[in-house]
Amino acid sequence: MTEKGPTIQRFDFSRISEASPFSRQTNLPLPLDTGMPFREMKEGLIHAWESAYLKAVLSKNRGNITQAARQSGLNYKTFYEKLTKYGLDRKEFL
Repeated sequence: MTEKGPTIQRFDFSRISEASPFSRQTNLPLPLDTGMPFREMKEGLIHAWESAYLKAVLSKNRGNITQAARQSGLNYKTFYEKLTKYGLDRKEFL
């Protein structure tokens, strides 16, 4: 007995990965300290990335938290909490 339905076709994923901002061609200058425990290194990199991302999105939106939150895909409350966490003031980006 065979089941009829959609057939999975071969798909070329190379086009997706080439367009991805996380592709292997992206050379991010990461300060990797292999003497540091993995978890601490990961948390430090996330902290640095989140802070830089928030600054960039706030700058792009001229300090408008509502627009910056919307653009980032975060709700207003979460975005604002992250600003507080990283000591960022929207007035710096007006």
